[in-house]
Amino acid sequence: MKTKSEAYDVVGLTNWRSETATRKISLVDKLGLDAGSSHIIFDFWNQKLLGVFGDDVEIEIGPHDTRVLSIHADLNRPQLIGNSRHVTGAYSILDQKWDATKNTLSGTSQSVPGEPYTLWFYVPKGAGVANLGVIAKDGRKISAQSRLQDNSLMVSFEGKSEPVTWTISVVRTPTN
Repeated sequence: MKTKSEAYDVVGLTNWRSETATRKISLVDKLGLDAGSSHIIFDFWNQKLLGVFGDDVEIEIGPHDTRVLSIHADLNRPQLIGNSRHVTGAYSILDQKWDATKNTLSGTSQSVPGEPYTLWFYVPKGAGVANLGVIAKDGRKISAQSRLQDNSLMVSFEGKSEPVTWTISVVRTPTN
C-alpha cells in the first residue's frame, strides 16, 4: 500500500480453532518483500510494536482471534507505524514528511472531534525523542500524552474538528 503514510503492507491472520495457533509468515515469499531487509511490524488490535524482523515472522494467535499487522520497511529513522483511527493505519494521515537535516518527522492527521486519537511511531535504537508537539490548525498547542517504551513511541490527544499537525524531533544518543 502506498499512501501519505508511506509504503507498507497490511496482513490479517485469523485462527478459527479453539486452541492457540502459531503461524510463520515468509515476508519474502508471501508478500514479495526484499530478502535480507529489516521490517518493522505493528499489531493493530493489540496496539503495540512487535519488533523488527528479517525475512519471516512467527506470530501466536489466540483461539478464535484475528491479528492485523502493518509491516513497514525499516528506514533506520523514526517512522509512523500505526494510528487508532483505522486498521490500515493510513486513513486519517493527510500528510507526512521526514526532514533528515533536522531529524524531524512531521505530519497532518484528521481526527474525530472529542474522541481519543493515538499515533504509534517506531524510534530506532540509538535515537531519543528531543521534542514532541501537536498543533491545532489555528496554531494552538494541543495537550498530548506520550510514552516511549523500548522502540515504540505512543502519542495520544483529543481529536479536533480540523486537521492537526504533529512533529517529532529526535537526537541520536551514543551507544556503547
